[in-house]
Amino acid sequence: LPGSVILNPVGTEHSVWTKHGCVVLIQWNLPVVILDETK
Repeated sequence: LPGSVILNPVGTEHSVWTKHGCVVLIQWNLPVVILDETK
């Protein structure tokens, strides 16, 4: 299966999304603050 690896620099803000759904593996090394939760 094709896939992507994305490494974001420490201290940046970003979002994870997809048009048709996906499985995401996220590893957080520090506590995370959720800035916006869309319902």
